[in-house]
Amino acid sequence: MKRILSLFAAAMLFGAGFTASAQQQGTSESGLYVPGALYVQFKDGTVNLPKSTDRHVPVSALFPAAKSQSKYGLQDKAFSLRMGSDAVLANTFCIYMDSLSGFDDFIKELQADSRIESIERVPMRRVQGRFAPASSKEDSVPDDPFYGEVGGINTSWHLEQTGFPEIYGKYAASPDIRVAIVDNAVWGGHPDLQLDSANMYDAYNSVLGSSAPPRYVGQNQPGTPPDRLSSAYLWSHGTHCAGLAGAITGNGEGVASYGSGATLVGVKAANDAASDALPRSMEAVVWASEQDVDVISMSFGSEAYSGIENRLFNAMVQQGIILLAAAGNDAKLDVPNYPADYEGVISVGALNSDGSRASFSNYGSWVDVWTPGGSLMVNGRESDEVLIFSTTYGVTNYYSSKPEFSGKYYDAMAGTSMATPLTTGIVSLILSYYPELNAYQMCDLLQKTARDGCTYVPAAMQYMENLAGRQVDALDARWNPSTKRTRITWEAPDDAAVESYRIVMDGETIGETPNLFYEWTLSDSIATLALDTTAYVGVAAIYDGEAELPVYTRFMADEDLSNSFAATRPDQIRVYVDHAAKTVRLPQGLGFDKVEVYNIQGALMRSVPAGTATIDMSGCSSGMYIGRVFQDGMAVPFKFVL
Repeated sequence: MKRILSLFAAAMLFGAGFTASAQQQGTSESGLYVPGALYVQFKDGTVNLPKSTDRHVPVSALFPAAKSQSKYGLQDKAFSLRMGSDAVLANTFCIYMDSLSGFDDFIKELQADSRIESIERVPMRRVQGRFAPASSKEDSVPDDPFYGEVGGINTSWHLEQTGFPEIYGKYAASPDIRVAIVDNAVWGGHPDLQLDSANMYDAYNSVLGSSAPPRYVGQNQPGTPPDRLSSAYLWSHGTHCAGLAGAITGNGEGVASYGSGATLVGVKAANDAASDALPRSMEAVVWASEQDVDVISMSFGSEAYSGIENRLFNAMVQQGIILLAAAGNDAKLDVPNYPADYEGVISVGALNSDGSRASFSNYGSWVDVWTPGGSLMVNGRESDEVLIFSTTYGVTNYYSSKPEFSGKYYDAMAGTSMATPLTTGIVSLILSYYPELNAYQMCDLLQKTARDGCTYVPAAMQYMENLAGRQVDALDARWNPSTKRTRITWEAPDDAAVESYRIVMDGETIGETPNLFYEWTLSDSIATLALDTTAYVGVAAIYDGEAELPVYTRFMADEDLSNSFAATRPDQIRVYVDHAAKTVRLPQGLGFDKVEVYNIQGALMRSVPAGTATIDMSGCSSGMYIGRVFQDGMAVPFKFVL
């Protein structure tokens, strides 16, 4: 869930004078993108298609001069990204090429087409699981045989850490809550899942009724870790996630889950040749969004950003869908993964059993919530054997030598991929009792009620019960259509002894809180932020219902802060874009010598002097722009989509 934009390489977008060679598609850098796939946005009114509910549009309808299709090897069907009332998405399509030989020439033709507004390459998303090598109950606990300690292995430590024993028997997820697992594949016929055929879809092959791995994958051939993992195990990623989100609890079979009772929807996004790459991830997510789902779990991602995808996910959030995505497994600080860091998506990091960050998990202020997804800690070290246990498509690999597990369709995995569906199951349980919560409120609830940084379900349920019928506006209400509120988020420096944060408006304190968030009803006044601690210069992100706007502020105490501004300036600046007026508003109180704005090809489009509050972008085409704020020889970047 984005707070401060991260600048990403501009090579994802095409415009006049810029192409990416088809030969470059095989490089490691271009591995970030789906070969031969493009998001193409047409100008409004330039494409007239007959009304249809089918998202697969004949390419010949987009390019009537049929030469394009045969000349460049375009697939027969394009995929419409229409979502809600968004005019840009209504005119945007995903186009696929069977051959890369004509890739460069096709890009040139699109650039010369006056109907085309913008072009983006389609990011390749990959599953975020880590396949690390691994070598009688009371009525108060489930009767699932793999709940608790089995064969000397604690198969449910992740449930215990998040408070499952305290809430079991008190709450149950409702079948009215529909939860989509978009992944490489989901075996809906698993005895601990039992998905209805109407709730399974293969997005790559456009087949309803199945989301399982391809038929050539043998289910009953265990691998020999650590040297070899079975194909069925690798294809089990999505099935493993589905079990964490909603395995049937109390059925005398397998494992337990928070989301037991919710209706699961399985969506296969991988092609049939590779279990880790998801070239149809967006088609899969769009299909899921049309199945009346409340939650979508996405245990995949990469570092490639797409403005079109960000807009698509934002539209889904506005429709009331809660989206969760894996933060990624590259152990990187402040390097966002997408879709996890798109606006409105809840990003999930992975913890070990002692509450420490799993060594592989990405981390930074952009990660929203933290949930178990790593290892059981043994003598201060991450265990290679006790990971996250759940349902699988193939028979167990890691525990095949143990008679309790041998031949069973359950196994261990680790990753932010596992933390994400575990959180998804928690979200589905909470929604079963409080369906009015939107994505931002749910994220705020999970953050407010975390215990030692870890998602903790008993506290979340207790928090909601304590509201006792009061407005859920006590939580973040950014997308509540009945309110117009402003949100401030901030983080104090590590060396600041913070007791509370104060909001100061027009010289008067209007609020004080020990939390990291504060909201008030939006007015025309400009707010400044004060921190009740030693003097410090920092940034508050003000949200006005459409965009976050950072405000440079001086925190209380020391009068002489004149020399500390540049040293504490953030790496990114967020601006407010008025798409209708085609203007860009700069942060209030931002001191600078000049601001320059470039298009994605590097051409200077605007240069404004000190004191400018709003940049007029009229006459500029839609697409991504890169800005730079200059002060005292320093340049701080920002990025926006017009």
